[in-house]
Amino acid sequence: MITHIVAWNLKAEDPDGRAAAVAAIAGALEPLVGVIDELLDLKVSANVVAIDGNSDAGLIAHFETEADLRAYLVHPEHVKAVHVVRENTMGRAAIDFDA
Repeated sequence: MITHIVAWNLKAEDPDGRAAAVAAIAGALEPLVGVIDELLDLKVSANVVAIDGNSDAGLIAHFETEADLRAYLVHPEHVKAVHVVRENTMGRAAIDFDA
């Protein structure tokens, strides 16, 4: 199983703006479960522990295989969702590992 983790820094600086950004990102990505067959699960969340250097929000998703992850990344519905993510973020880090 492949675990896909992405972390972002948000453009919004105020608490209401940050909450709205996380809600928009979650609203774009989480409904892809069941739409993209290869995507087993996906959860978006705001960072809940304020530690210097932590990202503001992130996601965790699972796929059976690397090929499934690659199919998700180029799926047209995911590509649409990425536009919402980019509108709300200004930095991205990701890691994929075999769990």
